[in-house]
Amino acid sequence: MSVIESNMFTLAIVGLVTTVISAFYYIRIIKVMYFDDPKKSFERFTDYRIHGPIIISCILLISFFLYPSFLNDIVSKITIF
Repeated sequence: MSVIESNMFTLAIVGLVTTVISAFYYIRIIKVMYFDDPKKSFERFTDYRIHGPIIISCILLISFFLYPSFLNDIVSKITIF
């Protein structure tokens, strides 16, 4: 409303058009996820070598989320020059 009150009609129209396009894009993703039938059935992972890196990545992400100061201390100690 502030854009229209400021007489910036072009910006308001561009904002409205981009909002409608993005809404259709994201609503389509939700439709495909919940309402469409799957095209290919899901097969379980049989390669167990991938589980180690996934578990390590999850542990690192959770620890950095719970203790961000730890990551901040490590990054602040890095000197390039």
